[in-house]
Amino acid sequence: MKNRNKPSFRIAQSVDVVRPSKENAFLISVSDWNFLKEKISRLTTPPTLYNSIGAGLLGVSASALVASLTFQEGTSPATHIISWAVFSVSLICGILCLYFHHCNTKDFSVVHKQSILDELTRIEKKFLQ
Repeated sequence: MKNRNKPSFRIAQSVDVVRPSKENAFLISVSDWNFLKEKISRLTTPPTLYNSIGAGLLGVSASALVASLTFQEGTSPATHIISWAVFSVSLICGILCLYFHHCNTKDFSVVHKQSILDELTRIEKKFLQ
């Protein structure tokens, strides 16, 4: 029989464990930690639907403008009217979509970020004063 005291496998890799350097740390209460975790979990990215639609409509507007300016002589007046109408409507709708995007995202995540930063500053002041 073989010796049962021998290990069945052998690790042949040496590992150096490096100690972390000393640095200042804040002790934070569990309630503060949970409050911050809850705030961070609620952070979301602002919606971008209006921005995408607005950019697309401005692209349509630019294409219609180029088409309106480069018509050959002899084309029907209805074609000119339709082209200028597409340009005008898509330009106005595109600008409105970008404006709505700006209004919807103006304070969307800034408020959340600012409240978390305020809380972190409050906790920091407890230890630095």
